[in-house]
Amino acid sequence: MTMIDGVDETSAAAARADRRRQWLERAGRELELAEAWEPANDPQRLADRLDRMVEISANTGALVGDVDDRGWKSGQTIDVKIGVDPGRLYPDKMVVVRYMAEQKQLAFRARRFASVLMQVKRDCDRLGVEPA
Repeated sequence: MTMIDGVDETSAAAARADRRRQWLERAGRELELAEAWEPANDPQRLADRLDRMVEISANTGALVGDVDDRGWKSGQTIDVKIGVDPGRLYPDKMVVVRYMAEQKQLAFRARRFASVLMQVKRDCDRLGVEPA
């Protein structure tokens, strides 16, 4: 078993496969909705809805406090594990937006549509808590 940053390759591959499966399920549901769209309806409404989904996802991010300065650079890709329950963290790659040294805060955003931040939001909804 090979370890990379404390995560063995088997678990990392399983996590990637699970994230891919979840993304495909979500994309499949969206495609089903698109296919069910009646031709008489305005296709622009559907296109606008899909565009909004992509825009919202592209602007999804997080701000984390009490982060030591490690020479964070805007645009840098970082590996994160994020979740509501410490026993169930989701690994993903994010992009550093900026580091605020005085506040020791790191702002980062998702690199792609259907990032783990969407799964964290679902977990919050399931648990009845607001993301903070």
